[in-house]
Amino acid sequence: MTRILIINTAGMGVGGITTHMLSYLREVISDFPQTSVDIVVTGVRDENMLQQFRDIGCNLIEFPDRKAATTSYLFKLRLLMRRNAYDVLHVHGNSATMALELLCGAMCRISTRIAHCHNSLSGHMRLHKVLGPVFRASYTKAFACSQQAGEWLFGQDGFTVLPNALNLSLYRFDQATRVECRSQLGIQDHTMLMGHIGNFNNQKNQTFVLDVFQTYRNQHNRDAALVFIGIGEKRAAVQAKAERLGLSGCVFFLGIRNDIPRWLQAMDCFVFPSSWEGFGTVIIEAQATGLPALISSKAPEAVKCSENCQFEDPAHSALEWADKVDKLLKMQTKRRIQTHAFSEYDISKTKRILEEAYRLTENGNNRQEL
Repeated sequence: MTRILIINTAGMGVGGITTHMLSYLREVISDFPQTSVDIVVTGVRDENMLQQFRDIGCNLIEFPDRKAATTSYLFKLRLLMRRNAYDVLHVHGNSATMALELLCGAMCRISTRIAHCHNSLSGHMRLHKVLGPVFRASYTKAFACSQQAGEWLFGQDGFTVLPNALNLSLYRFDQATRVECRSQLGIQDHTMLMGHIGNFNNQKNQTFVLDVFQTYRNQHNRDAALVFIGIGEKRAAVQAKAERLGLSGCVFFLGIRNDIPRWLQAMDCFVFPSSWEGFGTVIIEAQATGLPALISSKAPEAVKCSENCQFEDPAHSALEWADKVDKLLKMQTKRRIQTHAFSEYDISKTKRILEEAYRLTENGNNRQEL
């Protein structure tokens, strides 16, 4: 039996990293049911997300807060590693601060130590630079969500891109689903529904989404609505701005959802003006439903899978974004996708990269017989 320890240094709340972890672990555990997966729970957490990990067979271990109680966190982590003789340590994060966990793993003789980068910028740049040399000596394998994120953290040291892949069958457009979701908001099929999905923070730039939406309504189409999916520290500020702009009646805040593919089908366009972006799985999700998407030019070019996806500089004006949205909508005819364009994001194929890194494929007896 292979024993795996997984740590998300960004916490276990709702977000791109936890969604990525859940998607891949669901596949890995299904293929290799004898695999033991422990996940350290530290920092931000969402109970619904944690329960989804439990449901697929992961063991969750509560830990002190990584930032607020670093000493006790590292002490408990070292004890855990010594007691359990893990074969694999997989650390998710955005910077060289992952060295803390990876060095613990090295001291406890975990042979496979994976550093996995999910963004192209860190909020702890000073510490990131200090720990850089130590970090580069602490891991045995390097993963990144995109070429851009990998180059940011690993430079020329070598890494493997593990895409934030999807179960594409969940994203096939369905008109009945579209009608059902829209009815929950009380909007008609002819109303143009703009959408945005992401944690409410400075990176995701939701206040600018409101500016784009207001400008679009004023310049192009009054019969329009906007839906936000996500939570975060800036949500209250965005809601307050919507009220000040007189948009409360046509802007909806849905919070956390576990049915993202359904809500993407309810939308007519997707707007994503991040100030910076390591990858942005939701951009792929939007395109997978055939949705026109206008996204930040700070996202990697690899996220563009269709002509319905176009880039725009987040520094450009709301009017420029609104005009681009209007052009995208006028180009759109029928919600359909070219499946082959998304092949590199098909999790039934990309999961092999992770299974090989975990060395599960070396032991055929672990594999679930089909």
